[in-house]
Amino acid sequence: MSVGVLILLILVAVLLITIEIAVIPGFTFIGLLGLLILFASVVLAYVNFGIQFGNMVLLGSTLITVALFYLGYRFFSSHGIVLRQDLSESVVEPVSRDVPVKPGDVGVAFGDIKPQGNAIINNRTIWVRSAGEYIPDNAEVEVVIADGNRIIVKSLSNPSKT
Repeated sequence: MSVGVLILLILVAVLLITIEIAVIPGFTFIGLLGLLILFASVVLAYVNFGIQFGNMVLLGSTLITVALFYLGYRFFSSHGIVLRQDLSESVVEPVSRDVPVKPGDVGVAFGDIKPQGNAIINNRTIWVRSAGEYIPDNAEVEVVIADGNRIIVKSLSNPSKT
């Protein structure tokens, strides 16, 4: 075994550990495989090149692994790999008793309603339910029941279903 093969094994192990930390966080197969290859590289260094070289490989791979775990903990533990922005406002307004919707109001389905979804009624986007039917996007809907936070709509494009 040559030093080049040993270095290649260590680089592959470090790459796998880095992928585990940065791309697919969690204790999964990729990280375990990286640690296994790293351990095998250290054992091969001891067997093929002696104690002094094996100690150098052990020290170097330990430092690299600890540094990778530190960087992973430092940068990804508190928030993970996620968008760091908060939504300041929502498109869908929460349904409450003060939403000005009454039976007979007409609106348009904002996305499919199957059996729940959004509808634009009185220029407001509201969470609604159908009476069990599927209502496609942009279909005209009519409010059947508006009782507090329960708003039931029916499709006007297919009036045979309620």
